[in-house]
Amino acid sequence: MLLFVSDLHLVDLPELSTLNTRAFLQRIGQIVRDSAKLGVTKTTLVLLGDIFELLKSETWLNTGIRPWEPFTRDHSAAVSKIFEDIRSANEDFFSGIRHLQAECPTLQIRYVPGNHDRMLNTPAGADARRRFRELLEVNGSESDPFDEVLVDKDHRTIAKHGHEWDPTNRYTSAGAAIGDAVVIEILVRLPRLLRERFELTRNDDFVRMVSEVDNVRPQAPRYLGEWLLACLDSLAEARYDNAKRAVAESLELALHDFSKLRKGATRFESLATLTWWERFLSTAARGCLKAFGALRSSVVLPSGGESVGPYASFAGSDLEVATSGAGGDYSYILCGHTHVPEIVALGQRSKQFSSGVYINTGTWRRVHHATGAGDFVTWDEECAVIIATPAEQKLNLPAYEFRSTARGFET
Repeated sequence: MLLFVSDLHLVDLPELSTLNTRAFLQRIGQIVRDSAKLGVTKTTLVLLGDIFELLKSETWLNTGIRPWEPFTRDHSAAVSKIFEDIRSANEDFFSGIRHLQAECPTLQIRYVPGNHDRMLNTPAGADARRRFRELLEVNGSESDPFDEVLVDKDHRTIAKHGHEWDPTNRYTSAGAAIGDAVVIEILVRLPRLLRERFELTRNDDFVRMVSEVDNVRPQAPRYLGEWLLACLDSLAEARYDNAKRAVAESLELALHDFSKLRKGATRFESLATLTWWERFLSTAARGCLKAFGALRSSVVLPSGGESVGPYASFAGSDLEVATSGAGGDYSYILCGHTHVPEIVALGQRSKQFSSGVYINTGTWRRVHHATGAGDFVTWDEECAVIIATPAEQKLNLPAYEFRSTARGFET
């Protein structure tokens, strides 16, 4: 039996975590124990990418190095430090998984890297990979790289993280991922600039709100911009009547450094997102000086730079290639990345490919969903996907299960 989860985004600072580790371990443990009672002899927990948040760390700012630069020993040291800090901040996660493995010998673990933990699978991540395997019994040995695609003929399943379909968040011969730069230069740097400017701690409500910008969905510049505008607006309304100049200067500094990427040595595959953020930071800085107390209504966000899609179409094409071109017999294709749990029936495309199912494994963290009217609704999402072999289905298991849960908050 295959059990898929993705996008836990375990961070290196406890105060920034939005994963309910206890709920996660309870849910996964129950699924594993129930399957063993039915007679399933092996359950493989597939960690389908973005399990570790290697991008959203101030270590990059402190060291001055970046993930998109050519590999050096400093990059290896940075990845190792971030991973060790993640382990320290999430000991309950690692100890819980170890306990579950000891309790249930039928449980195995496979790991597939995503875009936020991509560095773990590069030369810079060799020491961290070795450390990961010391902490958990996971596929591979010592510092060997992890497979970036899971292909399982017994379960008729193909799975990958899904950022491979997203030009903003992938590394190809066409260039590096501009999404990495957005995370570090804006989503990490801007909260720090504002925190230092107003002498706030990381536990301050405003700082935590700014830091959660990457939990906004859809993960598109327009909605990220709306969230940041709401954060800045709340800062002014709460206690900083004379903050206009300070916030504007912070935005301008972030803009100045972010724009340097255009003239840097690294080529990025997609510059549309870079352009959008330049326009947003510039517009927001001007808006701060004019009408800071009502920033959301005073700033008109630039258009463009939205997320890519549709993922179901990309998945269907990949499944057809695997089934007809490679001669396999696959019915299921899974990915995460978007944080949107989804199950879609794929219709017939050719004589060789009759039908299939695309499943997005969603996330296990807090999300702030944009309403389209400038505000957000928040809930915790949990998603687990189970796929059984024909033999396992004879044990009274369905062919596949899509278990998605949302836990909401009063507004």
